[in-house]
Amino acid sequence: MSHPLLADDLMVLGHHCGTGKPLLARSRLSCGMAGAVLADLLAVGRIAVVDGKVRPTGTTPTGDEHLDAYAATVAAARTPRTIRSWVRTLHSGRTFTDLTRHTASRGLIRYERSRVLLVFTSHRYLPTSPADRDALVLLLRGALTRSRSADPRTSTLLSLVVATGLDRPLYGDLPPRDHRRLAKAALAGNEIAEAVHRVIQEAESASVGIGTGV
Repeated sequence: MSHPLLADDLMVLGHHCGTGKPLLARSRLSCGMAGAVLADLLAVGRIAVVDGKVRPTGTTPTGDEHLDAYAATVAAARTPRTIRSWVRTLHSGRTFTDLTRHTASRGLIRYERSRVLLVFTSHRYLPTSPADRDALVLLLRGALTRSRSADPRTSTLLSLVVATGLDRPLYGDLPPRDHRRLAKAALAGNEIAEAVHRVIQEAESASVGIGTGV
């Protein structure tokens, strides 16, 4: 693939240009990146979604060894599984680390690790081209507000941005009511993004339940 993976774009969008700090919880970003892998596999014809289940299709190399590896993982499943099931499977620290390295290897981010007070470890993921990031944010804003037409890839990326909640820090200046309406419209109809959103909701609801003794 000549262009970045959708997960690369999410990684760049999900971190502040100046500080390299995340704009949302890592669990949300990781879940979105899992969905991005499925969306890229769907776009290049390595999987199909039939009745809500993911099925492997074809063996043509994608041009990206990371994506080929994930395609092989899906193909190795004994039975077709739902999108949500695959999002849960790919939503892991290992996947996040793998995709982070992929983004860094393409020169899109710079990873920095440091010790704070000799106890805590600080992780920073600095987008290497703030101008390119700003252009991507502007492109997605046009798609969100429908002020410009969007190609399928941009629409998919926007759906994943909304699914993770990344649209809130990126476009928090929009009037709340309009923002909610536009975000809902951007998410609707994309099965993978909707699955990502649902998995995040389920995980966070379970976390609240555990914390409150519910």
